[in-house]
Amino acid sequence: DSNLPSHHLVHKPTKATSNRGSFFYTILMKKISNTINKAFILNNANQVEIFAHYLNISENDIQFCIDSGSLMQSPIRKDDRPSVGFRYNNKGVLKMKDLGGYFWGDCFDIAAYVLTRKGTVVNIRKPDHFKYILNHIAVEMDIADGVKEDNITALVTQVRKTKRIITFEPRSWNMNDKKIWINKYHNLFTFDYLSKNYVYPVERYWIDSYSQPEPKYYYTTKDPCYAYYLGQDDNGISNIKLYFPNRSKADNHRPKFISNSNSFQGVLDIEGTYDYVVLTKSYKDTLALRRMFEKFSFIGNYTVLVIGYPSENYIINDDVINWIYSKLKDPSLERILNFLDFDFTGRKSAKYANDQFGVPYVFITNGQFGLPNHGAKDFTDFIEKYGTNAAASIINEYITININGEERYSESYPF
Repeated sequence: DSNLPSHHLVHKPTKATSNRGSFFYTILMKKISNTINKAFILNNANQVEIFAHYLNISENDIQFCIDSGSLMQSPIRKDDRPSVGFRYNNKGVLKMKDLGGYFWGDCFDIAAYVLTRKGTVVNIRKPDHFKYILNHIAVEMDIADGVKEDNITALVTQVRKTKRIITFEPRSWNMNDKKIWINKYHNLFTFDYLSKNYVYPVERYWIDSYSQPEPKYYYTTKDPCYAYYLGQDDNGISNIKLYFPNRSKADNHRPKFISNSNSFQGVLDIEGTYDYVVLTKSYKDTLALRRMFEKFSFIGNYTVLVIGYPSENYIINDDVINWIYSKLKDPSLERILNFLDFDFTGRKSAKYANDQFGVPYVFITNGQFGLPNHGAKDFTDFIEKYGTNAAASIINEYITININGEERYSESYPF
């Protein structure tokens, strides 16, 4: 795809394998028998025990999840709420599923996943790699003679801290995408505009494909996925955010967003300095506001940089404020504006930035606290319901008047 910003975006797992040959056989074993196979492991070790060992968690915790059908906090990533479950399938294979979309597999998959933290790619589909996994499990579970060289606790700690690598295969835009992105927002967007701003329709995606070679997703019209490319980190790993517009935020089993970064959205290709900076809560709102400023002449020849927070509850700090100042022609708090959702999280985030740094804020209000009810939860929702002309009025009423310093709504909100 000629629109792809870098080769890091597309990854076909069958080609991303290690060719280190017999390396896996020499890593740990003195007396490992060549007859060790999957059946030998499962006949001599319990699946729960293997999971518990390689995740460095209690067997009782796993068994409780199985028996009760409950969830636990993910042992392989930072997890603010329980999102991992264990279930046996109809073949008696115990599977672990991370409902955040980061892992789905059996005890052999989790061993491969953890052992990749040693710095060696383990592709469980390759016979010599799978043999290495079997031998490693045999030694770790004390069912075969060998030399234990790995500190599993340290490896699991690395797993929890390591950034996930999200890769995807893009597809062509289609008529279903037109309904979701163009018709829905009254032709504000075009496919060309979306592609130039690093939004891609997804055919398949992988998470940590070196250890989980099966795609986590295949495209369907009922559950489309779009990838936002947000740049690269210092290690050259692509920052990707996956967006599933047809999923509900209340659906804990199917996340609406999956991301491997905590980076600001819309900071690619920023050149020079700007007259004003508007901070908003999502990449879609960022693109919508930018597009509106392109289509309508709100403030003459003045330039506005719109960027999105990593999340609404992101804690702004001195480094962020200083970075924003560096993008302003005239560094001043009077030239910055927070425009977030009018929910508890959005109000809390905006008020914190105002209390700590004096950043003013405005909202599309919903009737709470006796304020006007605009009947929309965010800027793109407002466009969907009322069109671009009405959205232009909102920008004139709430944004341009504030960034011009004519009125500071932050002081008048009763919360």
